[in-house]
Amino acid sequence: GSFNTPMGVTRVIREKLTENHEVFIAEMGARYKGDIAELCRLVKPRYGIITAVGKQHLETFGSLENVIRTKAELMVGLSADGACFLNGDDPICRGIYNDYDVKEKYLFGTEGEGLYMRAENIRVGPAGSSFELVSADGVRIPCTTALLGRHNILNVAGAAALAYYLGLTGEEIAAGIAKLEPVEHRLQPVSYTHLRAH
Repeated sequence: GSFNTPMGVTRVIREKLTENHEVFIAEMGARYKGDIAELCRLVKPRYGIITAVGKQHLETFGSLENVIRTKAELMVGLSADGACFLNGDDPICRGIYNDYDVKEKYLFGTEGEGLYMRAENIRVGPAGSSFELVSADGVRIPCTTALLGRHNILNVAGAAALAYYLGLTGEEIAAGIAKLEPVEHRLQPVSYTHLRAH
């Protein structure tokens, strides 16, 4: 399920988190100006990833500029020792990267200059995708995943950028990516024999 609202995130924190958890990853959704800032006050994030800025919810935001400012609230809401990773393939994310000053910020993507983590040689087949991640310092990480779609590879590159920044090795990152499974009914590969059985 998606728990990306203040109430949903609050429920996860209160009902699911224990002292055994070391990391909490929160999706932050927004329908109104200030939603991301409110979630940042609740979660107090150290790191952030901005995957895209689109025109969804324009009826509640009023303008694309309001959407952009709301997404950028994540950068402003990070702790002083944190870092933000932004989709360098998205011109609006690049604009946020250029316009907002935070201590540490990095780009990920598949094209363009200045990427901290780049996905290259993307190949998609019936069983999933293969690609290579290339870090800014030249480390190459061959990856395979059951996920389909370039947008999924782009999201993986963002998560891998943060993982690499946190000190995970290329082997650890590739192993994690290999375990990813598609969200049910979202570009989920289905075999022909599976279809005939139903």
